[in-house]
Amino acid sequence: ARCVPSEDGFLARAELLAELGQYDEAVAELGHAVALDPENAAALSLLASAHLAANRPAEALDAFDRALAVEPGSLSLLVRRALSLIDLRRFGEAARLADAMLSAAPDSAYAQRSGAAILGEARNGQAALNAAWRAVALAPQEPEGHLVLGVVAARLQQYDLAERAYREALRLDEDIADASGTVGVASLERRRYAWALEQLAEVATFLAPRPAPDPGRRVASDAVRQLIVYGGAYSIVAAVIVACLGASNGLAGRALGAIVAVVGGL
Repeated sequence: ARCVPSEDGFLARAELLAELGQYDEAVAELGHAVALDPENAAALSLLASAHLAANRPAEALDAFDRALAVEPGSLSLLVRRALSLIDLRRFGEAARLADAMLSAAPDSAYAQRSGAAILGEARNGQAALNAAWRAVALAPQEPEGHLVLGVVAARLQQYDLAERAYREALRLDEDIADASGTVGVASLERRRYAWALEQLAEVATFLAPRPAPDPGRRVASDAVRQLIVYGGAYSIVAAVIVACLGASNGLAGRALGAIVAVVGGL
């Protein structure tokens, strides 16, 4: 008997291909799975995520809508749908979706950090920062929460907070440092947040190690300040000497004054 491919077989191969970063091949396999079962939520979700990872947000949004029609309450689908909206620059819709997410799941660390990250991209502000803090408070041992806090804080130019949050995320999981270079749909959100933080760090440089200050090296402001002090002291002493000598010998006083002026200028 000839073996007929099943939707589970297509889905299994697609999952492997997607985690290897071979998104086009994964999409092809998922097309067969969805053709066999148009309401296969797992296949539709993976199809949407593969399109999003491959920078095809329009196709991703369509697939997410189809998956949400089957699983309307899926938080992970809503999060990635909002990311698709951001990539399509539909920031208002993404922000509204994030607001609804934050209100509906105030005790979910995943919902709070995801909502914070979405708001951070759509319309950054205090609401995004509050949600990021709440996510960290709900799950202090999850590095993604600290990573999102770092991204939101950096966008608000709170670079000290961003640096502390990043260091804590790195302490909890040292692989965070290489997250932006990973592939696969499972790490899609973490990769996105790590990449965003790296881009912001190019401006703030808070991810780069800072050399310790050299106590023997003066900065320009210190040198200028010292020059002003020396110049002020020199002018006082020189004025007294010239005045005393000029009182007894006018010609010698004028000559000395000229020499003092030249020395002072140097």
